[in-house]
Amino acid sequence: MRKRVFFVILNGLSLGALPGYPEENNADLFTLNEIYSTGKLNVPLLRRLGLFNIEGVDFGRRSCIVNGAFGRCLCKDVIPDKNECVRDMTGLSGILGSDPEPEGLTVTAIGSVCSAFENDAHVKKHRTCSDKEAIDGMIAAARANVSGICVISLLDGLSGTSGDKGMTPYYSSINYADRRLSQFMQILRSNDILVVTSNASASGGIVPVLVYGDGIRGAMNLGTRSSYSDTGAAIAEYFGYGSAGKSFLSNIEKQNPKGKENENEI
Repeated sequence: MRKRVFFVILNGLSLGALPGYPEENNADLFTLNEIYSTGKLNVPLLRRLGLFNIEGVDFGRRSCIVNGAFGRCLCKDVIPDKNECVRDMTGLSGILGSDPEPEGLTVTAIGSVCSAFENDAHVKKHRTCSDKEAIDGMIAAARANVSGICVISLLDGLSGTSGDKGMTPYYSSINYADRRLSQFMQILRSNDILVVTSNASASGGIVPVLVYGDGIRGAMNLGTRSSYSDTGAAIAEYFGYGSAGKSFLSNIEKQNPKGKENENEI
């Protein structure tokens, strides 16, 4: 059965900066805590996936039943290239750099994340103007009967000012993404994996990592990972490749996942 990973970079979920690092190293204009403090963040899906169960997240209501694996990744080193960061955290630095290049594996980039793969002819690129257009593109990719990785960036190009009014586009967009991702999960197949994280393009930044799928163990606490590359290593290993970082795939995979018998079922 074909394997697929849908990797969602949801800008606005940053957990802040490590102690000793300046807050301006936070990759997003606002941290999740600041956005949550408005009282207008409504993310039932992300909550069920363990967002508020993550180590160090001392706000929000924890979920008693978590439907996937959850944790946080640290970025301790200076990242010289934002595009390199995206390639590492998705595992594509190892997959696309393999010799020979992967065959039968479709790689799709949707949104501003396309810039990370500008020189990769192997990657299908779909630039978008809105989160709706981006998620619609991911749904189209999910309906395609192919094996591969789809990387999508949401909340692209948002800006704001200090205070609640400046955060309005952030919590509105995160709430919208939560609703659409909840619908998207209904069409996932048994060998599909959904990964949700945030922008890790700053030294000292902390980002969440949420992993869901029929084959993923629920309520699996990944704790604190020393590098965002660990997520990429797990994805690469899922497809039989190596990549930078320490894979946690063996920690989160079920032995005998139960799901849809027919891989063409949507």
